[in-house]
Amino acid sequence: MQITDGKHGDCENQENSGYYFVSVKDIDDGEINYSNARQITKFDFKDTNRRTKLENEDILITNSGTIGKFVFVNSPLSRKTTFQKSVAIIKPNKNKIIPKFLYYYLISEKRQLVEYAGGTTQKNLLLRDIRNFEVKIPDESRQKKIIMILNDIDQLISVNKKLNKNLEELMHVLFKKYFIDNNPFYVENDEKWNIIKLKDLIIRNRDKINDFDNWKDELLIDLSNMPRFSIAISNFDKGKKFTSNIYKLNKYDLLFGSIRPYFGKVGFSPINGVVTGTVHSFKPIDDIYYSLVLSLISSKTFINYTVSVSKGTKMPSVKWDDFINYEFAIPDDLSKIGEYNKILLPLIHKIEKNILEIQRLTKLRDILLPKLMSGEIDVSKINCDLELKYNYMKYLFNQIHTPMSKSVV
Repeated sequence: MQITDGKHGDCENQENSGYYFVSVKDIDDGEINYSNARQITKFDFKDTNRRTKLENEDILITNSGTIGKFVFVNSPLSRKTTFQKSVAIIKPNKNKIIPKFLYYYLISEKRQLVEYAGGTTQKNLLLRDIRNFEVKIPDESRQKKIIMILNDIDQLISVNKKLNKNLEELMHVLFKKYFIDNNPFYVENDEKWNIIKLKDLIIRNRDKINDFDNWKDELLIDLSNMPRFSIAISNFDKGKKFTSNIYKLNKYDLLFGSIRPYFGKVGFSPINGVVTGTVHSFKPIDDIYYSLVLSLISSKTFINYTVSVSKGTKMPSVKWDDFINYEFAIPDDLSKIGEYNKILLPLIHKIEKNILEIQRLTKLRDILLPKLMSGEIDVSKINCDLELKYNYMKYLFNQIHTPMSKSVV
C-alpha cells in the first residue's frame, strides 16, 4: 500500500475556489469537516495533489498534534481535496485487503499507533512507523462479514446524526420566523420589543472543583468533544484527562467554546459531569428562555459576533464579558417566548434521545471492534443476509427527510 502525508509548506488562500487544503483541525468524528477548511488556488492544489492524490476508499489518519483521528474517504469532494502535513493518506492495496476492513483494523489498533508517536511539545507519528505497522489480514469472507457488522452500526449512527442535523435546521428556521421576521427593528409592525443584552437572560456556571479525585472519574466535555456548528454533543471523555480548570456540569447546561469561536462549538450538555474552563457554561435565568438562548448562541449571527470580539492571533478567544455583552431584541409579550419554548423543547429532547442512541451504538461498536478483529467473536458462525440488511438500511435512510433550506440566521 502507498502511504504519504500532506504538503510540508503552505498554499495561497483563495476564497470559494472549491479546492480544499485540509489539516488535522478539519478531521472530526470520522469525517472531513469542510465548513471551515481552507480553500486554495487551483495552481497550489494541483501542485500539492501530485503528492496526495486523494481518492474514495483512501484512509486518512491524523499524524501530528492530535494523533489517531481516522476517516474512510467517501466524498464527492475527494478529487478537490489535498492536505497539510498533519494528515497522512493511506492507499490500500485492494488485491490484498479490503479498504474498509483496513480502516476498522487501524481504529482497533489506535492505542498502539498513538504510542508510536514521538515528540515533546507536539506529538508526531512518522510515516515510517505507519508503513512498518503490522496488519493481520484474515481471509476475504471474514473481512466482508466484519465490515458488514461494523458498517451497519456506523450507518445507524449516521441516521441519528442526520436526524439531529435536520432538527437543528428546523430550530434555526423557527428562530428566524419568531425573532427575525417579526422583529420591528427589521420590519415595520406595531409590536413592542426591547433591546437587551445576553447577560440579562443567563447565569454563568462557576462551580469550580478543586480536588482532582472529585472529578477524575466524571464524564467530561471540553472543546475536543464539541462538534462544529452542531448543538448535539455526543462524545465525552473522563475527567482525568485534565488536572486543573474544571467546573461542575449539569444536564442541559448551555455551552460555548471560547477558543477559536469561528469553529462554532456550541450546544447543550446531555449529561451531568464536568466541563473545562475553556468552555463557557451557563443556563438561562428562567426556563422560559431556554430555547431562545440556545437558538441565539448557535445562530450564525451570534457566532460571527463572538469572532469579531475575540482577542488573540494564533488562538483567539472570546472573553466572558464580551460574550454576554451581545445585544438583541425580544418581544415584550412573554407569551410569544413561551410559545417558542413550548414548540422547541420537544425538538431538543428528540435531539437528546438521538444522542443517547448514538452513545449506545458507539459503545456497542467499540465493544465489538476488538473482539471481531481478534477472532474472539467467530464471524464464520454468523449467518448474515447481506442483501436483506442492505435493503433494510436503505429503507431507514429513505425515512429521513431531505435537508431543509439553509437559514439566513
